[in-house]
Amino acid sequence: MAYALPSAAHAPGTATKEESYNQLFVSAVYVQKLRTVPQKNAEADYWRSVIVSYAGRFGVPADIMVRIAECESKIRMVWNYRHEENPDYFTAFGIFQTVAGHEKTYNLSRLTPEGNIEIAMRLYLDEGTAPWNSSRSCWE
Repeated sequence: MAYALPSAAHAPGTATKEESYNQLFVSAVYVQKLRTVPQKNAEADYWRSVIVSYAGRFGVPADIMVRIAECESKIRMVWNYRHEENPDYFTAFGIFQTVAGHEKTYNLSRLTPEGNIEIAMRLYLDEGTAPWNSSRSCWE
């Protein structure tokens, strides 16, 4: 997308309709970024604190669990990248990118943040960090 810059041929203080629209659009995008970035950080901070709380409750290392969540999903409830490429491909999901088999094993839903976090804590107790070996270089 190209943005039109004001032309030097116009008198100061005058702009074409296209130039005015472009300036408004750029301003709106900038304001929207300012508005959404803190919300995402605040949401991640909230879930980070929940992870730390669950880690304490389950007796697992909070620092490792937070780093895993940051690497796996940036602490967001999202499908893994393969789902983005093919919407019919459902696999890992959520803050810890848990899979459907984990839901069955622990009788918890991975589709809620709390369920996803609790599955991860139970997984860690049962298997250590092995379920997240594919992102080990990021969180280790």
